[in-house]
Amino acid sequence: MTIDRPDDYRCPFQDAEYRRSLKINEGQGCNVNLDVAIMAGGRATRLAGIWDKSKILVPVGGVPLLVRLLEAITALRPRRLVLLLDDRAQEIVQHPAMEGLAFPLDYSVEAPPQGTASAFRKGVESGAIHVDVPLVLLNHDTLPLYPLQALAGHHEQRVGTWATGAFVHEAARWRDIYAGACAFSAEAVRDIAAERRTHDLYAHLIGAQRFLVPGFLDVGTPDGFKRAQDWKE
Repeated sequence: MTIDRPDDYRCPFQDAEYRRSLKINEGQGCNVNLDVAIMAGGRATRLAGIWDKSKILVPVGGVPLLVRLLEAITALRPRRLVLLLDDRAQEIVQHPAMEGLAFPLDYSVEAPPQGTASAFRKGVESGAIHVDVPLVLLNHDTLPLYPLQALAGHHEQRVGTWATGAFVHEAARWRDIYAGACAFSAEAVRDIAAERRTHDLYAHLIGAQRFLVPGFLDVGTPDGFKRAQDWKE
């Protein structure tokens, strides 16, 4: 997802004082009472002939993306983790990485998949997604190259913000590219669950506040898949 932006601006994450205000240099959580959900359904159509499993299991430097996402989520210290799955749920839920998590796990299954917005509504209707707390939503094919607590902390500090999406600013084309994570207020969670006119959850991000981050790795394209195989810490 890309959004044109006419003005240039700097990423607050790059400011040392801002980082200290979020306590992300000490590896601490952001002290936000929130849940995390991973949009873990869908087909790897762009990886046909390259990868036939869920994109969340693509190796990144030899380690499944799922494991790397769980590491990032653990640093955030959420209340709960919710997986929004499709009919290939078993290969994810039964993965060894799902054992011994530091937080409760819940999941919702929509089979066959009907789109991201439908999967989100299914999560709310099943009770897996709670509508009374903020939610950080992650793509299952994107590795954030920034602490998730920076995004969540930024969102929390701006009281009344409906949603805050992580974006990378591409100055050469004057546009922002979605970086695979968004923090939603509890109000936004309820609003999205009630909206039935769109199948694309990410259409809601057009009006979201943008939090600029240094980068991300998208494993869902052939080029991104190759970069993931060559990934070094």
